Amino acid sequence: MKGLVDTAAMVQAASFNATFDGRTQHLRAGRVTWQWFQAFGAEPILGRTFLPEEDQSGAERVIVLSYAAWQRMFGGQHDVIDKTLLLDDKSYRVIGVMRTATSLRSSVAVPPAPHASTGPKCWSWTTPTSISTPLGAIGCTS
Repeated sequence: MKGLVDTAAMVQAASFNATFDGRTQHLRAGRVTWQWFQAFGAEPILGRTFLPEEDQSGAERVIVLSYAAWQRMFGGQHDVIDKTLLLDDKSYRVIGVMRTATSLRSSVAVPPAPHASTGPKCWSWTTPTSISTPLGAIGCTS
């Protein structure tokens, strides 16, 4: 198996109540490790994706928007980078917007570390579907 996987990433499904412009909306989210974007070759059209240090406990809360969420919540404004979005009453700084064709199936992506909580945590681990035999696993910790 050596050499088969160059990059691996983890994603955990989540959901948030997002508040912006005085409105609240329920969003599907993905808590993704910083490697996720590299593993899937996903490049933002605005801003950037997560840095390794943003995937650590105590890091600033940052968020990457899907193209659809950017259009819906911010009207496609190009000055969205560094704007603040409230997710479950916690401030997140927008750092990027993804292209329309991306593997991000959620409205937003956030790093997992700032959301550390008690109780079980379940993750799915995958490799990009571009390799001939995608690898994956699901696991939970308590």
